[in-house]
Amino acid sequence: MKHEAGFTDAAGFRRVVASTVSSGVAASFGRMHLVSIRPADAGENWERLLPKAAAIAENILRHRLASDDSCLTLGPGRYLLLFPGLDEAEGAVKAAAVAQEIRNRLVGDAHQAVDIQTSILPLSSLDTAAPGEDPIEGMQKALASAPPPAGAIALSVEYQPVWEAHAGGVVANRARIRRDFAGQTMYEAAVMLGGENDPLAVAVNDAMAAAAAAWPDGFGPLFLPLQINVHSLALPGGLDALARRLAGSRGIRGRVVVELSGTVADIGRPQLRAVTDAIHAIGAEIAVRVVPERATAAFLRDCGVRYLCLNHAKAKLAGFTDSAVYALFTVVAREIEDLGFELCIWNTATPQDVKRGAALGYGRFSGAPIGPTAPLPTRPRPLAADRVFA
Repeated sequence: MKHEAGFTDAAGFRRVVASTVSSGVAASFGRMHLVSIRPADAGENWERLLPKAAAIAENILRHRLASDDSCLTLGPGRYLLLFPGLDEAEGAVKAAAVAQEIRNRLVGDAHQAVDIQTSILPLSSLDTAAPGEDPIEGMQKALASAPPPAGAIALSVEYQPVWEAHAGGVVANRARIRRDFAGQTMYEAAVMLGGENDPLAVAVNDAMAAAAAAWPDGFGPLFLPLQINVHSLALPGGLDALARRLAGSRGIRGRVVVELSGTVADIGRPQLRAVTDAIHAIGAEIAVRVVPERATAAFLRDCGVRYLCLNHAKAKLAGFTDSAVYALFTVVAREIEDLGFELCIWNTATPQDVKRGAALGYGRFSGAPIGPTAPLPTRPRPLAADRVFA
């Protein structure tokens, strides 16, 4: 039985699945999606928030589903979407757009503790679940065991706690892009196999924009790395348009620090100033992840850049020894100490890395001594220096 605007009961949904499978797309990814509304921070208010969040989500689904789309409600805030008339890429784009609209509406409606997650599921898993098995568990098992489609790129955003030496605690989070490829998990620069000018930078920035739109209050600022390269700057509107997307309906003033990375030092200064002006216009602070010579550093400070960030992991991947990394951090700190930057070191590996950096004047750190990268952010909390340096 077909319900309003694409909603259907379990029997009707299974009939649509069976029809789609019989048409020869049983192994297809991209046509069926699980959309889940989850608590970004599990708390006592979740049961109160969920009914309203689910009602908002279902209203959006009613307006966005086409006549041949199907939606099965698995429970409050859990929906299976099936797009039998779309190909894999079109289905993935539509599911992401619907999830993003739900996310934006919920965040704008003060549901800061809500997170929206989407999973692409193999169609055949509904028919292969064992008797009595929960269909979602069956589908997730099938997804884990099935090879991804050729050319598929799985990107997600995870978070690192950011520790401030002066405050003696975790004060913020930093987003990291994650890619699962050929059985390996990669982060940040390693995600883009084509180097800093990989076209994947556009998809990376899109994923980061979604994370910014969903960023909840109560977790401190989010350091949000955006990739600058020829591809991201060549988009209509370039990073100006991306900056406007980051602002969303509620704005990001005080909530997001845009961290420019990639080929920052290689683009023209007029274009770089235009990018920083656009970011300031939406109320965000700016960090730059680069090892600058003094003239570039002075220009960045003149553009209103507040934070200068060095990436310990990238230096190690470049073949620097521990002593060479420490020497690099020392030179940068001394070269620009009068320019007024707040200095950060990301992806530290040992307590000694943090201790040495703090002695040089670096004030914020992420990495193993502070806390692991995780799918959910960390709330601000005290963390004494002796615990970090231990």
